[in-house]
Amino acid sequence: MHKPIHFVLLIVLTLGAEWQTGLDYVIKNQPQLTLTSNYPIHTQIEIIFDKQFSEVPEVLLMFEHVTFESMLDVDINLSLGQVTKSGFELRYRLGGPARVQQLKVRWVAFVDKNVQLTYREFNFMQLRELRQGFGEREDSFTQPVNANIKSPKVSTFLVGFKINPENGPYALQINCALDSQLQNINLNLKTKDTTHVRYVKVALILVGEGSKAITKQGGIDSRGFNYFEEQSTSGIRRIDYKQVVPETFLTAPSENILSQGLRGFEANSTESELISMSLDKYHVFDENYEMNFGPLNGTLIYSLDFSILLHEPTKIEKMTMSHLRRK
Repeated sequence: MHKPIHFVLLIVLTLGAEWQTGLDYVIKNQPQLTLTSNYPIHTQIEIIFDKQFSEVPEVLLMFEHVTFESMLDVDINLSLGQVTKSGFELRYRLGGPARVQQLKVRWVAFVDKNVQLTYREFNFMQLRELRQGFGEREDSFTQPVNANIKSPKVSTFLVGFKINPENGPYALQINCALDSQLQNINLNLKTKDTTHVRYVKVALILVGEGSKAITKQGGIDSRGFNYFEEQSTSGIRRIDYKQVVPETFLTAPSENILSQGLRGFEANSTESELISMSLDKYHVFDENYEMNFGPLNGTLIYSLDFSILLHEPTKIEKMTMSHLRRK
């Protein structure tokens, strides 16, 4: 028997747009999901929207927290099942052999004609450089832009990956940018050392003129910050990140839809058998979007990249949900 999971759901209604967000934390030190050698493991969660959308929404997925066993191949994939006006199916696939001990997944559902969402997968055959060799390597791809999205801004979120570290760090960097004609998104995937990347899945979000949403890409490189290079890597360590936002976000700073997810990382383990990364404790305060992030429990992070998606509310209802059930 599974206990219901309670969390706060935010609903945003703006002119011609509807937004909701929530957090799923079903994979949290659960032996039946993580401590088995019978891979792959499939888990499906049904999420019900507290307020039905006027039409079938788009659903963006992202990682806020990831913890997995180090030194082994790690294989994690998020996907969507059926999406309706009332809810959607969130599917987890854990391919092993590295045990995934914790995943915290943020979802953002929206109906907004000025926002485009696309999922892209890159398999073993497409990753010609990343899947083999050593040293710095990269593969590049393009994605067309919807012509109806005016003056877009783009960000990408990591949604799935399969990485073989080969005794080196877990290294995957994903960069995206619009071309000069705003017709295509240029995607660049990188790795380094002896790391072999066998699969990557990303979500590309385009926010156009007329939307109340904001999307940004950020990151930090430890080589410019001694903070990540301390001899002691135990415990929880954090770095603060700030991004200036429009004053309109400050009308209800605690009630904006705020979402952030991993975009890439280079990490290794020193004092434990786990790789653990977290993005959390974020809010809008004093004209800044603020969050702190970093490694946990002996993880040494050389770089951490992320994307954020914010939405300004005009009317908000705060509600508590307990509609999750495991199938």
